[in-house]
Amino acid sequence: MRITAAGVPQRGPRRSHPGYRAGTVHRGELAAGSAGVTTIAALLAVVRRWRALAVLAAGETVTEDGCAIGLDLLTGTLVGFGWADAERGVLLAGAGPLPAQAVACAAMRRRKSIIVADLDGGAAACSQLAGWLGVPVAGASGPGEAVAAAAVRAIRARSVLLASGGARPLLDDVAGVLAWLRERGLRADCLLWVSGCEAAEPGQLAELLALGPTTGTAVLLSTSSAACAAELARHSGLTVVCSATLAGRVIPIGTPGPAADAVARQPRGAFTMIGPDQVLANCRAVPINAAGLSMAGRR
Repeated sequence: MRITAAGVPQRGPRRSHPGYRAGTVHRGELAAGSAGVTTIAALLAVVRRWRALAVLAAGETVTEDGCAIGLDLLTGTLVGFGWADAERGVLLAGAGPLPAQAVACAAMRRRKSIIVADLDGGAAACSQLAGWLGVPVAGASGPGEAVAAAAVRAIRARSVLLASGGARPLLDDVAGVLAWLRERGLRADCLLWVSGCEAAEPGQLAELLALGPTTGTAVLLSTSSAACAAELARHSGLTVVCSATLAGRVIPIGTPGPAADAVARQPRGAFTMIGPDQVLANCRAVPINAAGLSMAGRR
């Protein structure tokens, strides 16, 4: 999975911004030169940071092919990932609501369907976001066909479903809907967020990850459990680590020492993005401002 860097996020589903660039994230290295060059570069980084903080706070998290979830504190560059990459799974390890909130906001602005399997009560931010943006929200709970039927309606209407209940029946219902789509060659254009993955069985989560690429479903998994994060990190395309105490459990073997040390020493409130061959430490998530959202709306 490729971690993307962006200049200015898109504001709507069909607008392309020439300031966007995507590719392997790297922190620019200054060529040998005068102190003046270094000073100018530092000032530009400050300007980029303030600009990035403003656009993230306004909920402008849509990029050309995905979403921005924060900024690189060193360069001021927005960081995120593409929707196609997210179909292979994004793990939020030890994360608070902010990175997931940014992903959900981008999905709503892109008019994607959103299915939230709330196993720990941690997905309230998604309902709040939908209210700010005027996106329809439905709820479903319990075993039986209620969750599956509600998921189908949400996918058709491009709305938000907040589903709760026992982990096994709930995830079985969601997996059943996605498998039904796969069998018919249909794509959901959907974001599936499983909040509280430690309550689920690893096999169920692996099945959902396998269904992502074949059904056009971006899969977002969040957990505060070190053991669960260590297991899921082996199967997810991208891991976002928001807790230094979890870093040692999810950093891939062979990660260069300086990168591993940077993750372990990341300050409170920072996060690190770990891809198959990339580690980007000291990134920051930004709370979305309700006033900015209500003025911007869904574009």
